[in-house]
Amino acid sequence: MALISHLDPTPDEKRLVSLDILRGFAVIGIFVVNIQIMGCHFVHRGACKALWTSPLDQAISMLIKLFFVNKFLSIFSFLFGLGIAMQFYRHLRKNTSVNLFFIRRLGGLLLIGALHIMLFWSGDILLIYALLGLLLLYLLRKSKKALLGVGLLVLVFPFYHQLFGFISDVLHFNIVPEIDGYTHQDLLAVNLQGSYFDTIKLRVSEYLYNLQHIHTGLVPRAFFMFTIGALLVRKGVLSDIEHYTSVIKWKMITAFIISFLFLITLYNLILPNMYILDASSLIILKKIIGRVTHLLYSLSNMVIAMFYIWLITYSLRLNVVKTILSPLQYIGKMALTNYVMHSVIALFLFSSVGFGMYGSVSPTTGILIVLLVCVIQILWSKVWLTYFLYGPLEWCWRCFSYYKYLPMRKYPHAVVSSQSPENYHVL
Repeated sequence: MALISHLDPTPDEKRLVSLDILRGFAVIGIFVVNIQIMGCHFVHRGACKALWTSPLDQAISMLIKLFFVNKFLSIFSFLFGLGIAMQFYRHLRKNTSVNLFFIRRLGGLLLIGALHIMLFWSGDILLIYALLGLLLLYLLRKSKKALLGVGLLVLVFPFYHQLFGFISDVLHFNIVPEIDGYTHQDLLAVNLQGSYFDTIKLRVSEYLYNLQHIHTGLVPRAFFMFTIGALLVRKGVLSDIEHYTSVIKWKMITAFIISFLFLITLYNLILPNMYILDASSLIILKKIIGRVTHLLYSLSNMVIAMFYIWLITYSLRLNVVKTILSPLQYIGKMALTNYVMHSVIALFLFSSVGFGMYGSVSPTTGILIVLLVCVIQILWSKVWLTYFLYGPLEWCWRCFSYYKYLPMRKYPHAVVSSQSPENYHVL
């Protein structure tokens, strides 16, 4: 029990609301990025980008790169790690069966993620979160140094491409030829004229095609943010969050400025001039610079994500900010449902199942769609939570985790509140 003796045993309602706001903020920010990809697949994406040449679309695309890409996913990852740590130590204090509970919980998330990939969208993160959660679960029993050390090792490990290639060879795994068989016109045909089962086949193929990017790009960043979230719980930061956010104020502002300036330099100076190193004699130098640049890019995105988290948490002490941002808590309380709902909406928007808008939604139009969906999700989530304790998928996941049927509707005499610490959810 010494492991958790310094933790605040009962997070108050105010803090849970701030976490829900952050979660809602992250879900919407992820959708800003995802809708650009949902409307035009990873494969042959350049054919769609070539269509959006207007100054406004170009500006929107650059703003998304600078302020959204990999930032909001990092926030979501941070909150996932924080949520698992809060639940883990709470169960540990109660001497309940921690491992069995979390194996069921993460197993349920893995199942939801697999179904999400097959039925709705290949860009799922839930399946990877579930698998990485098992490693985090193991590390939560270790020291803070071990937790941070493994997180850093996963982040800076330089040979993921070679490791993935080795594993692929051992397993005789090679999905590239199959997915490369799809031309841009084939993708248009599948999305605009194909059956729903054709889109399922495409989604599974695309997910397998993206496994290398997932394991060499997403996994290191996501797991490192898991560990940062868990470490803040271990250090008891949540018990005095207002003091902590005040102490680190200028550090966060400075770190944000440095990271933001690096991204501007990367997009406008470094990447456009990497061709200079294409000569065979400079290929090793190019690889070294590429790896260092990729690591700095990842760190910059994570720093900016932490700045967003700090800025919102720090600013919530102002009533005007609280009034503006508080509606996001309703999306955050049903983050899992709303995250998956984005994929359902995209399926109807972009495929032959619905409006068939694949390849025709510009970055500007995508932003407008996100804003509309945000308003709708705030309203429907608020109405839903008026009558129910949890979102639909949250309830299913919770029942699976506890391995029993749990009440979903709110009753006047109900003792359990959705704001109770016992009901704090990971997503």
